[in-house]
Amino acid sequence: MDPPVTTLTLFQIEQAIINVENAKFEQEQILAAFWEHVPPVEEEVLVRRIQELRDRIRLLEEQRRALIRERDLLLIRAASIIRRGPGGNN
Repeated sequence: MDPPVTTLTLFQIEQAIINVENAKFEQEQILAAFWEHVPPVEEEVLVRRIQELRDRIRLLEEQRRALIRERDLLLIRAASIIRRGPGGNN
């Protein structure tokens, strides 16, 4: 049987979502700085760095979505456990 959903688990997921959102925001700020203040470097180096930033942002977005899905599934599981608990007729 799966262990019960705990407040700590949900808190950890919420904290991970916040961390990912903050990291994504930082990457977006760096990317914006590149567009505003393009450093005097070779175009190839600049294009590669911008692509790395975009890839990192995309990865962070995927991590955020996965964490939100995990949180939602835990909440659904907790709700179903509560419904099946003592006195639950549903």
